[in-house]
Amino acid sequence: MTRPFSQPTMGSMRSVLLLLAVLCTSAACRDESRLPEPVNIALPRAIDGRPWSFADRRSEATIVFFFSTWCVPCQAMEPFVAEAARIGPREGIEVIGVALDVAGNKTVAPYVQATEPPYPVLLGGGAIAEGRSPFGRIPSLPSVIFLDGDGRPSAVIQGLVDTELLMTRAREVRSRTD
Repeated sequence: MTRPFSQPTMGSMRSVLLLLAVLCTSAACRDESRLPEPVNIALPRAIDGRPWSFADRRSEATIVFFFSTWCVPCQAMEPFVAEAARIGPREGIEVIGVALDVAGNKTVAPYVQATEPPYPVLLGGGAIAEGRSPFGRIPSLPSVIFLDGDGRPSAVIQGLVDTELLMTRAREVRSRTD
């Protein structure tokens, strides 16, 4: 009689590992023309409304933190993002915040003034939250999209994560473009 939660056999583990190796190899050998387009969008800064262009700012890797001021997990994650913003420049990693509050500057500017994040906070608003931007759909908050040195989305994390994971993933993205 087979148990529904029996441990995998060595043969089944080898099959899974082989399948993963094949998938990883085929993903690594993919045609560069199939990569996502670079993010070329300008958004207003929360504090002064001046445009901030992703196309004009390229680094080895960029951490783009999507949040809303009312989102409790986003608030809990903000110190980790702030720490990544303090560490990142030494390694060629930039951090940007994009607020998805529908009320826009009315709610975001006071929040930014109160929290004083060490990274630029941009107003994304409803269009980005609804997926009408080069970022695609932002399914949940908080979310982080990692851009490579060419500004292409290269990795995504959803949910509350710490500085170590943010920096680890950003370093992985950066190393792919070295």
